[in-house]
Amino acid sequence: MSTSAFSFETRILSCSQCGAPVEATLQGGQVVCSYCGANNQIVRRAQHIPAAATELTEAQRYAKLREQDAKPIATPPALTHVAPRGTLDPSNVELAKQEWTKARVEHAGGAGFAASERLYS
Repeated sequence: MSTSAFSFETRILSCSQCGAPVEATLQGGQVVCSYCGANNQIVRRAQHIPAAATELTEAQRYAKLREQDAKPIATPPALTHVAPRGTLDPSNVELAKQEWTKARVEHAGGAGFAASERLYS
């Protein structure tokens, strides 16, 4: 489908049933998961490039990325009950899976930044 994972046209999403990666087009539509066979209904992707992506030169973008090196990623406040010290305790694995599934459903439904932050954390 695509030639580069870094292209704006590339859409790699999670299967709604098993969470495996599925590749979709910008137009959306129905995509069958190659792992579990589930049918995934994908919404059309917004056709605009985020303003932040066009405001920086390539050198400025690299400089911003370098600023992030060696900085620990903070656990979102909504997940501190799952990973209180920033790491997942083995006793919380099932709770983490439940939180991930919940965040994935919310994110797919168009929830805001908080759901996206929980999903990717």
